[in-house]
This record gives sequence, structure tokens and C-alpha cells, in this order.
Amino acid sequence: MKSMIILSCTLILFASSALCFGYMNSHTSGSPVPGFSARSTALGGVRSIGLGDGSSLLTNPAGLHRTEGKLFSLSIGPGIGNETISDSLGEHPNNWITLGNIFAAMKFQLDPKLNAGIAFAKVTDFSYLGNHYTYVFEQGHESNLTEIRELTINGGMYESIAGLSFSASDWISLGLSAGYRFGSVSYDSSYTDVVAHENDTLITWERDFSELCWHCGIEIPLKSALIGLSWASEGDAYDSRLALGGLLYLDEAKRGAMGGEVELGDPGETNSIYARIFGFAFPSDSFELKGSVNICMPKYEEVESNMILGFSLGTGIHLDDIILDGGIAWYSSARDSVFLGSGRPDDISDSFALISLGVTWNP
Repeated sequence: MKSMIILSCTLILFASSALCFGYMNSHTSGSPVPGFSARSTALGGVRSIGLGDGSSLLTNPAGLHRTEGKLFSLSIGPGIGNETISDSLGEHPNNWITLGNIFAAMKFQLDPKLNAGIAFAKVTDFSYLGNHYTYVFEQGHESNLTEIRELTINGGMYESIAGLSFSASDWISLGLSAGYRFGSVSYDSSYTDVVAHENDTLITWERDFSELCWHCGIEIPLKSALIGLSWASEGDAYDSRLALGGLLYLDEAKRGAMGGEVELGDPGETNSIYARIFGFAFPSDSFELKGSVNICMPKYEEVESNMILGFSLGTGIHLDDIILDGGIAWYSSARDSVFLGSGRPDDISDSFALISLGVTWNP
């Protein structure tokens, strides 16, 4: 009985503490969705400036002013995760798929200087599927499988939010949005003792999210450029975020631009750094190309993680009052980690791809 209690505590610690094993930060704060709408996915999840549609409410609500009239937007798509563990026995892949992107929003122009909107989106994904095998090596004999540990995590965090954008003058716009973060995560952790199955254990538990949230931002439109600053509030399982950046238009019609930004995750505490270079262009009146390159220097407790690299690509087809958008964002990282806090560190590489398809209607 004593060994079973110890085992149960160890498994709980395994799935709820630092990142000893698992994709990115999935055991504690989840993995931030790299873009809420199809358009923002194609631009790598840019946060310092709004994109004119309802996704601005989740990044920089001041950006609502950048389009006139009404906008109705929908986006959806899968997230695909992969983890490869390299140890003395070779490479062991773990793969999973989730509903990575879901987004809906409405934006209204109340008067020439005031815009309002509401939005709903998935902001964090916790999905993970992993296995770990323990072998005993005996001299002169083949290795024997002795233990199997499995962890399955499902769920995510969502935001439902409303806000306003006010063009205070020709050179500055202000925005504020507020709402509710909610969702749940389920954990299934199993231990299989190949030698003594009476020690096999299955533990299942859940976490629920329920908290208020808010975003604010400033945009400074210039003749041939745009500068933006945004802030997202902190929650129990969501880091506050500060982003500063802008873009430079490549022509007077603003049909092409290049931009960049720096974002701090949990500023003043962990200070994870995200940097993005992004841009868009119209090869023709009805066809748009978008893309970005992304770098992140994450800081996780008790885990040495290398720099995260990513890129995104996307297209937009403009058909009168309908816009069809598609985007894909891909990220990859690597780290050394010790499973359950003992033994020689394993080499772990992660990748995550988010695919999003969306439609925007501007009646």
C-alpha cells in the first residue's frame, strides 16, 4: 500500500509541476495559440497592432478603427503536435491532433471615430499525448521493458470579449476590451508495471478556468507607417503580455507592408521574449500573400529550453464583400529534460503546426 501511495503522488507531481516531460508549457500554463483568426495565424500571431477585424479585441483593440463599416468573421482549424524523445534506446515519437483554432467575431462602426466589437476565440491549448518506457539492462542479456508511463491531456482556455476603439485624433487611436476567460483541462495519467501488474495505476483529474480578463492598446498611424503598443492581463494559467511593434507601408495605397514586434510574456517575472518579422502584399487586386518569421526565448522553471523557431504563411482571396483567408503557423523547439527528476537527461524536440481557414464578410 505504501508503494502505491508513493507512486500516485509521483504521478500527480509528474503531470502538474515543471516541464519534465511534455510539449512546451502544456503541464502548467498551456501553449499560447499563435494567432486567433486565419489572418492573424498567417502573420504569426502579431499582437502589437490590430488587424482591423474582431481579432483586434484579443490583441490590440485600438486596431478596430482600421476598417470601415461592419465585419463578421469566422475561423477554424486543427492543431498538430509532435514530440520526439531521443535516449539511449533510440527515438520515440509522440503525436496528437486537436481543435487548435476556433474564432468568431463581429465589428461595428458606431460613428467615424468610434468602433465596437465582440469576439470569441481559443487562446491557449493544453493538448498532449506522451509515453515513456523504462528498461532494465542486464549484462549478457537483452534489455527488459519494466515500466510504461502514459499521459494524455485534453482541453484549452477560451476568451469571450467585447470592446471599443476610439480615434482620439488623426495620429492616435485608443482601445480597450474586457471579458471572460474560461475552459477546462482533463489529465489521464497511467502507470503500468510490466513485472508486477498489481502496481498498475490510473489517475484522472481536471482543472477548470474561470476569470475576468482585459486588453488595452494604442495605435499611432503615420503617413507611411503604423506603431502599436498592447497589453493583455494576467490570469491563474495565462501570462500577461506586453507587445511593441509596427509596420512600414511599401506603397501609398498601403497594399503591402513589412513589420516587426517584440513581445514579453509575463513581464517583470519570467520575461519570455517573442520576436516577429511579418509582412503582407497584394500581387493582384484580389489576391493577398502574408507571412512571418518568429523567434522565442522561453523561460520555464527547471527546464533548459533552446530557442523556439517558427514561420507562418497564408493567403487571402478578396471577392467584393467576402474575404477568404487561410494560414498555417509552425513552431519547433528542443530541450534537455530529465523524466520524473532522475537519470540522464533525454534530448527532446517539439513541433506544433496550426492550420486555420476563415471567412470575413463586410456587408
